[in-house]
Amino acid sequence: MSSTTSARVAGALFVLATAAGVIGAILIAPLGPATTAQEIAERAGAITAGGVLILVMLGAITFIAPALYPVLGAQNASLAAGYLAARLLEVVLLLPSALAPLLLVSLATGPESEQGPLGGVRVLAEAYKEWGLGASQLFFCVSVVILNAVLWRARLVPRWLPGWALVAVVPYAADACLVMGGVITASSGTHGLLVAALALSEMALAGWMLVKGFRSADMLHP
Repeated sequence: MSSTTSARVAGALFVLATAAGVIGAILIAPLGPATTAQEIAERAGAITAGGVLILVMLGAITFIAPALYPVLGAQNASLAAGYLAARLLEVVLLLPSALAPLLLVSLATGPESEQGPLGGVRVLAEAYKEWGLGASQLFFCVSVVILNAVLWRARLVPRWLPGWALVAVVPYAADACLVMGGVITASSGTHGLLVAALALSEMALAGWMLVKGFRSADMLHP
């Protein structure tokens, strides 16, 4: 796979992961500790679609690192492997965010005898929001630092793009710690403000890779 193809495939996967994740989160958002089985059953279609979209997001994230591996590996094989590992760990930690809503729908729409575990699943889902999501964010931050440090050093894209990400990752990591510490929630306005800059920088990088690709192959080796 050429560096241009790698860039465009990865850029498309970044966009797909973001779009699927945002729409999926919106569809799932009303779920909370006070949501009844009847309310879940009434919104079963939307919640199921949200869970499936989160799975689509995870699939896209899973393939981003392999798509970029040839380019990153040409610069530093250890960092390329680290990027791959960080993204895989992020996916593993995000998986319950897709499976929990699907399980809640299955229990809520099943026979009354199957609704007993609903409360337990909801409790676990709420606990996961505090620790699982924050932990996945931290591994995402590790991947951001690795990817953008390589891009900066090798000048594969204009330096303002990785520079933006390397600055924006700081409030994003702080947000993960605040969520895990129970200071803020993933649905709060503060959370949105802290993660916005990095989300925008990732879309800017994705757009550049889709349109421009990476710089010429002779620049892949510093």
